Amino acid sequence: MKLGDWIPQIFYDIIGRIVPGAMLIIIGSILFVNEDDLLALVKTIFLDSETSSLFVFFVFILASYFIAILMGSFGFFIKFKEWEEQSENKYSENYFEDKINTEKKMVSLIYDALHIKYPQAAARCAKLRSEKLLCRTLISGLAIFFVIWGLRYLFASVEFSWYVITILPFSALALFLFHRHLNIRLEYLLSNHWYIMKQERVKYFEKKTNA
Repeated sequence: MKLGDWIPQIFYDIIGRIVPGAMLIIIGSILFVNEDDLLALVKTIFLDSETSSLFVFFVFILASYFIAILMGSFGFFIKFKEWEEQSENKYSENYFEDKINTEKKMVSLIYDALHIKYPQAAARCAKLRSEKLLCRTLISGLAIFFVIWGLRYLFASVEFSWYVITILPFSALALFLFHRHLNIRLEYLLSNHWYIMKQERVKYFEKKTNA
């Protein structure tokens, strides 16, 4: 595999997993860790500790990646079933055989075909999918944080905060709307290129028949 072929995958992991995982670690620390303890922890890690800053950064990246996998999987299981949402008849254009037209694997087939036929379009798909994963991961994490904060408020006498009950839900709502926007863009991208590939294949067989 060429180096350029790795770029979409690396971009997907950075935007779709590392970034939202890091954001959730920071948000969770602000919500659930005492301010003095948080400052002391930061001071210990970056100023007083003999541990290499590069090692700390590497551990932070791994933790972000792991948390994002958990939250992303949780969100995918509950609501955002990408393969089911996009496996509708709009992609079923008799590209290969009729028997595959109604299968759930249709979208997966389109991704693979784009990767082979139109690498640039596949890279755009990877970008949109990574942004969708970012939204899905953050929505799941914010929802869990909101529930945990609510339970702590009810049973652990945590101080009431208007910031928490307004910012978290509205942020989740904004992310959900952005996710829908990305989903529409991705659907159009997939259906358009699927149609183009179908037309090219039809022309290929017409030329072969007339030859």
